[in-house]
Formats: sequence, C-alpha cells, structure tokens
Amino acid sequence: MMTRKKKMEQKEKERDEALLMKQKAKSLDDMLALGPGAPTYGRRKRRPAATTVALEDDDASDDNVSEADLGPLRNPDQITRTGEVSFGGSSGFVPIQDKNAEPTPEAIDLVIDATRHIAAGIVERTRGARGVLFGEMAESKEVLQGVANVLEVLGRRARDLEAQQRQLLKNF
Repeated sequence: MMTRKKKMEQKEKERDEALLMKQKAKSLDDMLALGPGAPTYGRRKRRPAATTVALEDDDASDDNVSEADLGPLRNPDQITRTGEVSFGGSSGFVPIQDKNAEPTPEAIDLVIDATRHIAAGIVERTRGARGVLFGEMAESKEVLQGVANVLEVLGRRARDLEAQQRQLLKNF
C-alpha cells in the first residue's frame, strides 16, 4: 500500500509538472502572437554591472532581467561631462561632475540616435498593435456573422413553427 501511495504521489507530481509546462508554453505562444504589441517589446537583457559591488538603481524596474532599450545609449555616463579631477580625501582622486558644462557634440549625437531608435520602436510597436487589433476585429466579425446566421435560421424556424401551429389550429 505504501508503494502504491508513493506511485500515486509521483504521478500527481508529474501531472502538476506537465500542467505547468503546458501553461508556460501557452503564455510564450501568446506573447509571440502579440509581436510588437507584447509588453516586453522595447526591452533588452540587462547587462551585468562592471563593478563587483551591487549598485542600487532608483530608476530600475522591478524586473531585474531587462532594461529599456535605448539603442546606442547604454548608461548616463555616455552623455555627461566630468570636470577637473580633484583630490577627494581618503578615497583618492574623484572626478567631479561639472553641472554647467556643455554636452559634447558626440553626446548630443548619441542622444539624437537614441531618440530615433526609440521613435522607430514606437512606430513599429504601433504598427504591430494595429495589426493585432485588425486581426482581432476580423475574427470578431466572423464570429458575429456566424451568430447572425444562427439567429436568421432560428427566426425562420420560429416563423415555420408559427405557420404550422396556425395550420393545425385551422384544422381543429
């Protein structure tokens, strides 16, 4: 009896795992079907930090696996200019960020390229969402046409039954 119980528990565990796998596969198919309309579109895999110390990022989303895809713009250090290097006490030389410094032409070009990349992504996502919407609308139209056909048949059948009932009443 103990081995039978153990086998039953094993089969239950296998069923639960199969159900989980089935649900995962379905959710992936749903995401792929959305294409550019998927919520993960416009995100890229988060790159590991260059330091060994974990940095706290206030702008980071709850999802530590991905980050916003800004094209060539990877981090804010690419567009900020630092001022002169000064002695920072016990920690050695610390670069001080100059708040009044003008951005470099390379930084401006980088921001413009990142903006173009984001705009192109928005346009592509909008077109994809439009395609998904039109596909859903076409499918809804087919379903509604099927319902209209069924209602038409039911209406004809109701009129036929009414005519048969009047015919029977005339005979009695």
